[in-house]
Amino acid sequence: MAPARGAESCARNPSCRLLTHILVFVGYLCVGAAVFQMLEGPEEDRVVRELREARDRFFDITQDCISDDELERFIEKVVLAANRGVAATRNVTMSEPNWSFGQALFFASTVLTTIGYGRVTPLSDVGKGFCVIYAVIGIPLTLILFTALVERILIPVKAFLYFLFRKLGHLYKVFHIQLFHLMLVVTTLIIF
Repeated sequence: MAPARGAESCARNPSCRLLTHILVFVGYLCVGAAVFQMLEGPEEDRVVRELREARDRFFDITQDCISDDELERFIEKVVLAANRGVAATRNVTMSEPNWSFGQALFFASTVLTTIGYGRVTPLSDVGKGFCVIYAVIGIPLTLILFTALVERILIPVKAFLYFLFRKLGHLYKVFHIQLFHLMLVVTTLIIF
């Protein structure tokens, strides 16, 4: 019966609840990043390999003379790869993968926060399907985390408002104190 009391007391404690939400969210992000890396890494390697081969063939051909058809095929390969997030210089020449763990973690966090930053998207059909399922579960999880954060931040914000009421209540109207409080909170949020 003791574990139930511990879980029950954690459910009532905003700090414990917030820490639990943060740990679950970070774990969900890491698992998602690992799955994205596992699903998308081989597909990206294939596209990079094809682009590298096309580039090598292009350079071999240009030593003599290149036909319009060969140039057109090469440009199509580069554009197709670029549309899939593989750059001819960064991914092929410098070998920087789009789906390293760090990049996959960044992508997973942009999916969960609904930012959608960048051109990197899943290349494979399995990765696209996983992305949809990941977002459907993860976006509400993100909203729950934000709710827990706001709940925790409200404690010092309310305490500060009551402090202002005690110190300035005899000088100013309640509305003016609340307006001053709001301006201070908004300014602090903008700074941070």
